[in-house]
Formats: sequence, C-alpha cells, structure tokens
Amino acid sequence: MYILQQLYLTNSLSTVWLGQVIIKIMQLKILLRVQWTRLVVRGLMRKRDALKIEKKIISQASPTDNSLLTASYLISLQIAKCKTLYSIGEELIKSSLTAACNEVLGRSAARKVKDIPLSDVTVERRISDMAEDI
Repeated sequence: MYILQQLYLTNSLSTVWLGQVIIKIMQLKILLRVQWTRLVVRGLMRKRDALKIEKKIISQASPTDNSLLTASYLISLQIAKCKTLYSIGEELIKSSLTAACNEVLGRSAARKVKDIPLSDVTVERRISDMAEDI
C-alpha cells in the first residue's frame, strides 16, 4: 500500500489506474476473508461430525442397563471383600457366570451376563467409588 501511495504522490500513475488497483486489492482481501471463513466453517463442521460419531460410539459402549451396572458393583464389592486381584472379575468370575447361565438359564441370559463390565480397571474404579462413600 505504501508503494502505491508513493506512486500516486509522484504522479507517475494516473489516479484512475491507482483507484482500480486499490479496488482490486480490496476485492482480493474480501475474497481471502470469505475463503478463510469457509475453510474454518468446514473444519468446525468436520470436528462436530467427528464428535457426534465419538459420542455415539461411547454411548453404545457404555452400559445402559441399570441391572448390569448394579451387578458390576456387587461383584466388585465381593472382590474387594476377598482382597484378591482385580483381574479375577474378568478372568474367572465373568467366564464362570457366563458358562453357568448358559447351562442353567439359556443363551439369552448368558449374553446378558457377558455385558457386565468387569475389567480390572472398571473393578478398581468401582471399589474406589465405594470406598469414597464410606
């Protein structure tokens, strides 16, 4: 812009041509701003869509059945009372429950028992949650 002003002052360019150059520069600035805004909006929309997908995955993975959550807490309480490793929930208890339910109650009950969250991290978190309430 400074160069254009200097050229204008020295009258080496006509004022009409200089005005056209300034208008063109302003149009390019506006176009750049519009394009940049579109890119930002597209990026935000992609991020929003990715968050929706993540939310859907998390909601599908989390236990929605209240009875499964209660069962997880009850089993975690028994593990804490026995003072055994947290991994016993998934390794021994869950597989034993699944096999017993499959034999006695049928496949549908065994499938439901398989959905009880009993990983070692989950059991540890449940035990610490119960310990805080004491």
